[in-house]
Amino acid sequence: MKKPGVLLPLLLNNLLKKPFTVLYPREQWPLPKGYRGIIVHDNEACIGCGLCSKVCPAKAIEMVDDPEKRSLGKDRVRKQKPLFYLDRCLRCAQCEESCPKSAIHLKGGVGLVAYIREKMRVFS
Repeated sequence: MKKPGVLLPLLLNNLLKKPFTVLYPREQWPLPKGYRGIIVHDNEACIGCGLCSKVCPAKAIEMVDDPEKRSLGKDRVRKQKPLFYLDRCLRCAQCEESCPKSAIHLKGGVGLVAYIREKMRVFS
């Protein structure tokens, strides 16, 4: 038979300590240095070259037709622009490194939640 009160010392040790968990979303853990968050795309800097979609290992970037057909100067027109699938993204930053115009950055918070999968698509 086990002795009664085995858990009592453990209970008393942890009773006065600060809780390890946080009350998310009211409180958040501090993000570590170099944290790669959500994709942020600069539509004005993008030239529609498609390098980001070619290097993405998760196929989270798809090049789609640009309805605006924005002019890039000297009779050049951007025909395509990226569509980001945030639910597929691995946060590897390959797209950020390959972009020649630095139009893609990985920054932001951790609260990436949606009930409908279509809301996880970003078309800038």
